Amino acid sequence: MNILYKKSTPVALALGSNVGDGAKTFDQACMLLQDHGVTITGRAGIITTKPVDCPAGTPDFSNSALTGTFDG
Repeated sequence: MNILYKKSTPVALALGSNVGDGAKTFDQACMLLQDHGVTITGRAGIITTKPVDCPAGTPDFSNSALTGTFDG
């Protein structure tokens, strides 16, 4: 008998944005990842950082991270 087993791969992702609403963008990214086989097991809070080595007027960055498994 041939039984196929699906293996989950651990993932850790750092995410950042400096366009629009960072919290909303992060939520949308999480939903898209879940729609494509990622099970999120942990989410960091969002921190705001000043741009470094960017052109003048560059907006602040919203940064976060998540952990989970990929079951694709």
